[in-house]
Amino acid sequence: MSLLKPIPAPKVLIERRVPDIPFPTYRFVPGLHEHPNQSTEHDFPNVSISQCWDYGWDLYNHHYWWEAHEVWERLWKALPLDSSEVWSNEHPKR
Repeated sequence: MSLLKPIPAPKVLIERRVPDIPFPTYRFVPGLHEHPNQSTEHDFPNVSISQCWDYGWDLYNHHYWWEAHEVWERLWKALPLDSSEVWSNEHPKR
């Protein structure tokens, strides 16, 4: 029996930045749900790079924390790196 509980929706809903992009069908919790990459039920929408920042905040503010991380990580990975330097994850330019 799992002791994990689903992540509840926030009690006070915050106005969305990108209301035209739907939320996934559930808030992923490792150990409680099937991983979204293997799930046919998670239904994570396609988001353009230009929408990642705002949609990530929508997800985060509505308790889709794993999903927000995934969207922001996509944006972070798209940031250009200076080819003459190798930057650590902590570097201010990254």
